[in-house]
Amino acid sequence: MMDGLDHQPDIVVVGGFGRANPLEELNRLAPDADVLVDFTSGTAAPEILNTAAAAGLHVVSGTSGLPAQALDDLDAALKKYGKGGLWAANFAIGGALMMHFARVAAPARSTAAYAFTVCACRGSTLTRKCCSARSGKS
Repeated sequence: MMDGLDHQPDIVVVGGFGRANPLEELNRLAPDADVLVDFTSGTAAPEILNTAAAAGLHVVSGTSGLPAQALDDLDAALKKYGKGGLWAANFAIGGALMMHFARVAAPARSTAAYAFTVCACRGSTLTRKCCSARSGKS
């Protein structure tokens, strides 16, 4: 993640931190930063994000598993300090599933063939009559 940010022409990475003393590290880096980019865990993120807002940073988080109350608390903190934020949960699982289904669908030459493949994977059947109805055949 840091490597990707560092190659953007309008972004200067002022530092990063891991699990060891995250709040100390955040407070050390915050004076030189405008935004905190967070990819931690659902348990660690709320305190880190709220501390970042209190330190005057905008926040961007890709962390999954944040409880609804944590997002409400963060929203209130960002409003209180006049900062903005973006939360977009990590799509790693969705991406992996999409890749899997794309591989399953690859042999299909048509929508009808794909429908038969999906039904077969689910253990159900689809009649040819239903699939050919779109083309006007019965």
